[in-house]
Amino acid sequence: MKHALILMFGLVLAFSPLQAQKLTIYYMPPTEELDIIKEYNLTLLKLALEKTKATHGEFEIISDFDSNLDQRDALKSLKDKSELYVVPTMTDGIRERVFTPVRVPLYKGLFGIRLLMINKNKADALSMVNSEAQLKDKILVQGSDWPDTQILKKNGFKVKELDQKEKMIGALIDGSADAYPRSIAEIWEEIDLHKDQPLTAQSKVYVYYPTAIYFFLQKTPEGKKAADRIENGLLLAVKDGSFDKAFQKYMGSVILKAKLDSKTLIKLKNPILPENTPLDNKDLWFIN
Repeated sequence: MKHALILMFGLVLAFSPLQAQKLTIYYMPPTEELDIIKEYNLTLLKLALEKTKATHGEFEIISDFDSNLDQRDALKSLKDKSELYVVPTMTDGIRERVFTPVRVPLYKGLFGIRLLMINKNKADALSMVNSEAQLKDKILVQGSDWPDTQILKKNGFKVKELDQKEKMIGALIDGSADAYPRSIAEIWEEIDLHKDQPLTAQSKVYVYYPTAIYFFLQKTPEGKKAADRIENGLLLAVKDGSFDKAFQKYMGSVILKAKLDSKTLIKLKNPILPENTPLDNKDLWFIN
């Protein structure tokens, strides 16, 4: 009996989560992301893995900040990686079919709340824009491979597509585009990074469509297992309030600065939003 108990104890230790192989994940943010975005994403990834350490074991995050890959290429590179990689980016149906999404919106939908970055020299004319119909008369600029571009085009807007953020800023400066819709999580820092350029945010309207930034991993058994752990950890953080604490720390000031209550809402449909998006869970969204 004594030997049997010792054997059982040994088996418990052998299969204990704390004895499991340490999970190593590489965090690869797209190169064009702002520093605050990279830091917030990394904070949430650490939080999710900490919340599940007791049940899933130790972990290590290696940040690959020097990948120099944009959104599209960062995602594509996942297919060639033997290690587990995490890339945070906006969801759409194709991305969810090709990769494994962690369906917890990291920004509670803030990337669907868009202010219009404009040229200060056009501010007077663009200040008259106060409706969807008026905005559809203008030329918007967006990334050629961004889901936002398809959302805007499918809603009937005229979109100039470019492949680099600096080119998009340039389109505002040279007048070939009238407005550059940016999320409230990005616009202020991007304007600040271009202090030498005549840029500002249009004050009358904001655009909203439901969308989510997710963590994406490889579509492999290992990727699915890690994605499940991250999702469980994020949901635990939502439940105990630590997710919202991080959200307010990083995003609270930009929400206040946006002054959404003083602006007219232009609400759009998102026809490329995957059916599995957790819109019914109001705890996961800033606007629902």
